Amino acid sequence: MCRAANLQGSLRSAAYVRRLHAGRSALLRFCLLHQIAWNSVVLSTSRVNQFLVAFLQSCFENKQPLWVAKHAVLWVQTKHRHLKGKLRTAWDSIHSWELKMPVRSRIPMPMLVMEAIWAASLMRATVLEPSRSLLWFGFALVIRPGWTGLLRPGEAMSITAESCRFPDLLTASLG
Repeated sequence: MCRAANLQGSLRSAAYVRRLHAGRSALLRFCLLHQIAWNSVVLSTSRVNQFLVAFLQSCFENKQPLWVAKHAVLWVQTKHRHLKGKLRTAWDSIHSWELKMPVRSRIPMPMLVMEAIWAASLMRATVLEPSRSLLWFGFALVIRPGWTGLLRPGEAMSITAESCRFPDLLTASLG
């Protein structure tokens, strides 16, 4: 017999909950440092936004990790559900912070890994799972160009015909 799941308990992963708690801790330390009672801040949406902007600015200036600041705002939205969608000013500060960070290129998976995935999908299509060959041939078809475009396998698989733009060969040859 299957044991009943705790729907609220399994709503968020343990890792995500730890990040939320780290954000909450940073936010509450900021409250203590400035001798501000969080319960008085949360009474007004504009006060929460104002407080979070000051908190985010402090995190930025003190070189706190962005993820801690972001998860503090996420914790506020999780704890006080009525604020979700009303913290635009705070999210604007986070967006501004993100724009000031150096750009990091995404490192694609090694070519050897991509080749192994491609070969495995062809083997599954032809030998191991011929009943699902269309699925595996489709995956093999998109994995190589997806790798060239720095797409993760899941991103490559979500490409649809509507998301691709091809030149119109008839009008291109006439122009």
